[in-house]
Amino acid sequence: MKFLLWAVIIALVVMWILREKKVSGTVRDARQGTGTGREALPEPQPMLQCAECGLHLPASEALAGPHGMIFCSEEHRLRHAGR
Repeated sequence: MKFLLWAVIIALVVMWILREKKVSGTVRDARQGTGTGREALPEPQPMLQCAECGLHLPASEALAGPHGMIFCSEEHRLRHAGR
């Protein structure tokens, strides 16, 4: 009986150690952005407002116009230039 009790205690300690290694590896992978199945989110971009319609859009999708104006589409840029 004493031998069985020690075997159970040792088995629990080994399982606890293995679980801790797995959890710490998962935390490290999450910090590095790997192994979690999730993709890292892109950096936020500044939002700009179209000078013609007022639509807010990311800077990467904006079209520059004259005098530093920003437009959401080529149509709005041409329409504004026609004024």
